[in-house]
Amino acid sequence: MRSAWLPVAAAAMLLGGCGTATSTPQTEDQPTDSPAERPTTVLAADGPVRTAHGATVIDEGDGPQACMGGVAGSYPPQCRGVPLAGWSWDGVPGDYEEASGVRWGTFVVTGTFDGTTLTVTDVAGPEAADPQPPHPGFGSPCPVPEGGWQVIDRELTTERTLTQTINAAERRDDFAAAWVDQSINPVYPQVEAGEMGIDIETRMNDTEFTIINIQVTGDVAAAEAEARQTWGGSLCVSKGRSSQRERQRIQEELNTLPGMVSSSGGGVEGVVELEVVYDDGSLQKWADATYGEGLVEVTSALRPVG
Repeated sequence: MRSAWLPVAAAAMLLGGCGTATSTPQTEDQPTDSPAERPTTVLAADGPVRTAHGATVIDEGDGPQACMGGVAGSYPPQCRGVPLAGWSWDGVPGDYEEASGVRWGTFVVTGTFDGTTLTVTDVAGPEAADPQPPHPGFGSPCPVPEGGWQVIDRELTTERTLTQTINAAERRDDFAAAWVDQSINPVYPQVEAGEMGIDIETRMNDTEFTIINIQVTGDVAAAEAEARQTWGGSLCVSKGRSSQRERQRIQEELNTLPGMVSSSGGGVEGVVELEVVYDDGSLQKWADATYGEGLVEVTSALRPVG
């Protein structure tokens, strides 16, 4: 089954040192209480924090660490994370594995964080983790055309022309995002219900029931006219919040931010999603002041308790 087409530029990063990249200067109308300078250290937490969604704890023999971001799929797994103080494998809840002198398992760890080390005060099994937030859907923001979504030129409604159309959109200077919406497919409710199989997968790839979505920051009508040169199926061209080039530039600047865990800039929402080890709100204020309010959404791997 064809997945949603999203030009994602993501960078899984590690707990880093001081950044050297520069950022866009503040303007006069930005809040005076927002940090003007790019952060140069990882923030410490004033109170207890926890790995809300759980974390892989790995001990290679030189001390345990909690993986804040991605974990290499090797055996044993590998990562660089936050060192743990006061950790003991004796009596930890849940299971852990051991191979080649390495121990690892998934836990919800509570403790105090000084910007470098998480000092453990409590450990729970993965069942104590907060649920992951639901993934946003890939619907079409355009109103349903009069008469419904329809194919206007079958010769231009193929896998080849779909790819051509999206590739052409991505070359635009004002390109924001592109994805396909297959919710108009008759078998889509079965997919939503978790039913799968070769027949359903094949039918879901029917371009007749595919809406190409393109977002641009510039002239929507011009972008739609360009897309219609190669695509004869259902089409929704809409205004995007920011261009992909802008988000990629912002990601490059954020990649060396101290405590940066991961970033993604290809979402339908048109924002850069930035995960850091810990933010007390000041990183979000700095991002709003530097890049514009809400253009960068900051989340923490460590969350305050309570």
